[in-house]
Amino acid sequence: MTESTSRLADEIASLKASLEQQRLRLDMLESTPGNGNGDTHSRRNLLKLAGAGLVGAAGAAALRVLPASAATGGNFILGGINQADKISVLRLTAETPSGGTVANTSALQVDSTNALTLLSGTMRGIEAIGQGTGAGVAGMSWSGPGGFFGSTNGPDLQLGGFTINFVTGGKTVTGTGRLAQMMDTSVGAVGPGTAPAAGIAEILRGSDASLWASTTAAAWRRMNSLRVDKSDGSGSAFTPARIFDTRSATGPTAGAALNGGQTYKFGPYTGTKGIPADAIGIVGNLTVVDYTGAGYIAIFPGGLAWPGNSSVNFGPPFAASGWANFFVVGFGSGADAGKISLYLSSNGIKSHAVVDVLGYLQ
Repeated sequence: MTESTSRLADEIASLKASLEQQRLRLDMLESTPGNGNGDTHSRRNLLKLAGAGLVGAAGAAALRVLPASAATGGNFILGGINQADKISVLRLTAETPSGGTVANTSALQVDSTNALTLLSGTMRGIEAIGQGTGAGVAGMSWSGPGGFFGSTNGPDLQLGGFTINFVTGGKTVTGTGRLAQMMDTSVGAVGPGTAPAAGIAEILRGSDASLWASTTAAAWRRMNSLRVDKSDGSGSAFTPARIFDTRSATGPTAGAALNGGQTYKFGPYTGTKGIPADAIGIVGNLTVVDYTGAGYIAIFPGGLAWPGNSSVNFGPPFAASGWANFFVVGFGSGADAGKISLYLSSNGIKSHAVVDVLGYLQ
């Protein structure tokens, strides 16, 4: 028997003894005719109330919450003494219980800073708010999901679209929720280094700003998008840009026409003409003009050998005004990052080329 249990038993025994004494005195008084004023009932009622008070005291002692070291069957309490005009804080007072292998700052902690003076709204199951550098809710696991979220009549997980109001230094501070980024610094241009789990949707953001999603075949797919707005986040439209014109004396060929049967490499164009440094390709129009005969021209990533494609097929009678076609092309990689190549058909012709960019891939 623990010391606290023994002390409680002694208190109950003492109360029982006092109750027995009061019962004997009550019997004596009941057997005595009158009380000096002829009111026997008032004396009886008074003594009954005293007896009831003793019984209530004994019951309260029996139901008193035992400390955390209580014996089996006792009521268990975790945390400090509650104060009605304060926000209750529940936390473990030690790190990982004995036998564990990892020491944590706390295994369970709500209101990590204990600094809030106002918390409004309705509690929804578990509510945790962190301030400063603390996290409101944090979940971690070595072999499974860090947390599960589910609902029968609402969103399983909602990020953003809410406002938090709390008092800091006497002022009301309002912050709006936002979608957190899930970034894996090991993810680069070649994608994540680990295979995704089959049947589970996963999204990762790489350190190079690439975004990857898993497929049903347990493979990664890069989620690139066509951008027709400025990359500065202003929301302004991307301004179409002519990145080169071989007719110009200041162009990449100093005004010379392209020779048939040759591959020309131009660029890099990332970080110029409104194209961001992390763009992986461009879309636009490829135009041939002032050509000397019918033929074709191809556009493809810089640094590659001509792959045998054709982007514009042309012929008389529009040599002066030219022929144009829409294109989508990726930039080269490595030393040729940001560069594109052109190849003119090898049938003894010459031609000038113009490339206009309408948008970029990122």
